[in-house]
Amino acid sequence: MPVSLSRTPLIAKLSKRTPNPLGTQFLFHYFFVGIGLSMSFTYLTQAIGLIVTMTVLACISKFIGCGFGAALTGFNRQSSFVIGAGMISRGEMGMITAQIGYQAGVLSRASYSEFVVVIILATMVAPLALKQALKLLPKDSRQGERSFTVDASK
Repeated sequence: MPVSLSRTPLIAKLSKRTPNPLGTQFLFHYFFVGIGLSMSFTYLTQAIGLIVTMTVLACISKFIGCGFGAALTGFNRQSSFVIGAGMISRGEMGMITAQIGYQAGVLSRASYSEFVVVIILATMVAPLALKQALKLLPKDSRQGERSFTVDASK
């Protein structure tokens, strides 16, 4: 069940009666609508510099962190770049955390809106970074079943 419905009194009934794939594909959209309704765009023009800085840091930290983790587990350099680029868009947990913080009164509406915009921008950067990273893979591994190679010498 989506986090957005986890505290409703009907959660037990919904969990039993809603098939999981149908429920997640249908109900999770309400979660994102709720995020959008909580945002305020009036504060964003004052925080453009902060939003750009946070977006760059979010992209770089996910790229390096996930790419380095992949390299530590034996993926070669090119495959590690692809994994790092592919993980840039993973912002849904950040959205959930921001929404919980906003609802708990820890985040102001302005900060909450800035976080959501950063997550959206990082998600939009991900396909561009992934496209560039995929160009680093050898052509035969891009078209075959095995897209990633592991360095067995480690």
